[in-house]
Amino acid sequence: QDVNEDPTLLPGHVLNYSLADTEGLELSALRSARDLIDEGVVGIVGTGYSTALMAPAVFCSMMGKPMVSPGSTAVDLTGKTRFPFLLRSIAGDGGPLKTLAVVSYELGWRRAAVLVNEDFVTGYSQVLMPAMQSLGLQHLHFAYKTPNSIDRKEMLADILELIANSGYRIIMLYPKGVDMVDMDVLSKSKGLRSGSFYWVMMQNG
Repeated sequence: QDVNEDPTLLPGHVLNYSLADTEGLELSALRSARDLIDEGVVGIVGTGYSTALMAPAVFCSMMGKPMVSPGSTAVDLTGKTRFPFLLRSIAGDGGPLKTLAVVSYELGWRRAAVLVNEDFVTGYSQVLMPAMQSLGLQHLHFAYKTPNSIDRKEMLADILELIANSGYRIIMLYPKGVDMVDMDVLSKSKGLRSGSFYWVMMQNG
């Protein structure tokens, strides 16, 4: 509305929009992108979920339609060869992941357990792991699935038990936001929220 009421912005044009719900899922996001493009939109804003963005970003690039994501930060999405029409209004994970390693080093920590949601393993393998290796930081790497079922909760609990018994006291966490309630409950149940352990977290989209 503000854009349409300002005669200095997009003169001679009226800006309209259509809404589509991605449900935070890649297939739904792809279907929504297809439907919006079929309606004749000139571009798409969204989705904010890194794990839901890849397929619609490829589709929009194939169709020559710009897609602007306000919240996706995954390292996987930086390639302009694969996603030439994908734009992001938020910084990617690369810089913060390197900073995580440097800050840990500057605090005098020399080894850590790294706990990564499996959807963000690329960020770990391409950025965090090399950064830690370059600084001489030893680490144990554990990948887990989003704990949205009983089996996955049990798997995460087993991983946390391994960390509790590993002798490592620094825990680097690279999660999804939706993981955090279960992560908090399960880590407390394994004694990992006591003063003996220090957590540093990478927050992303």
